[in-house]
Amino acid sequence: GMHGQSEDPAFEGVNGLWEEAWNDLVIGKESALRLYASELVGVSCSALESPSWPVKAQGARAIATIAETMGPNLESAYIDTLMTALLVALPGRVWEGKEAVVSAQRMVCVCCQNTIRSCQDLQKLATEKICHELIQQCKKKTNNLSAMLHRSHW
Repeated sequence: GMHGQSEDPAFEGVNGLWEEAWNDLVIGKESALRLYASELVGVSCSALESPSWPVKAQGARAIATIAETMGPNLESAYIDTLMTALLVALPGRVWEGKEAVVSAQRMVCVCCQNTIRSCQDLQKLATEKICHELIQQCKKKTNNLSAMLHRSHW
């Protein structure tokens, strides 16, 4: 599948859904992702809650792809759901692949910035909660997340 890496059977549904949505997109039906948005957001957020690191990271990468593909067309309710799910996945110990959560959060903030700017609640979420959590993550002694944050120009 597109996001490869994980052999977790619980995640095959996501890959199937992605292939389907992706094929529709490639064929040129721009409404495809919108059609699948609610399911894609749902499965990606569920993946983020998985105890399995590869599945978590895969969920984050799926979210980055949703943001990148839909960008300004992503509804504010979905942006809220995605940013909140990523925010929940951010605190605590650093796990392998966790930087995918950071880059997904950045991708949502960048690709959906106009929607975020025009919505006070989203703006508050992005500026207060997310920035605070990223700073907390950077304070951790042993991690390459802070180096990664500098590289990704947060």
